[in-house]
Amino acid sequence: MFGRRALALAVCGVVSATLACGGRAPTSAAPATPTITLTATDCTADQLGALAPEHFAGTLVNKTSYPALFSIQRILDGHDYRELELFIAEQQRLFLANEEPLNPGPPSFTDRVVITAVDSTQTERFEATLLSGTYGIVCREQRHPTLWAAYLIGPLRVP
Repeated sequence: MFGRRALALAVCGVVSATLACGGRAPTSAAPATPTITLTATDCTADQLGALAPEHFAGTLVNKTSYPALFSIQRILDGHDYRELELFIAEQQRLFLANEEPLNPGPPSFTDRVVITAVDSTQTERFEATLLSGTYGIVCREQRHPTLWAAYLIGPLRVP
């Protein structure tokens, strides 16, 4: 019996960070940093889930031939993410029809938390502190001051 106990203690000494030996659990890896990429046909996000942390940071990649604007927009209380989807869909419809929107600014039912410009074929970092709520990430390819392709990523929720 003594031989087995000595072997168990020796194993615990070698792997002392494991739970089986009464040590601490291994620390979890740092959260993934999202990359948001705009192309001429879409905007996609890698390493981004439906829940966003309060301190939100990542990388913005513009793979288009035009300047781009990326904005994180919080849906105001009393409004729904679907409203932002419809707004962006209408902006995209106008863009494809080569028509300028009546109001090229952000919708009145959102607050822009952060907006970052990224030159053609460039990459930028972004950081934002987010309050509890629902958000969308709007990616815009700026072909003219009031004519732009628009895409939406979301919804993102900050608990």
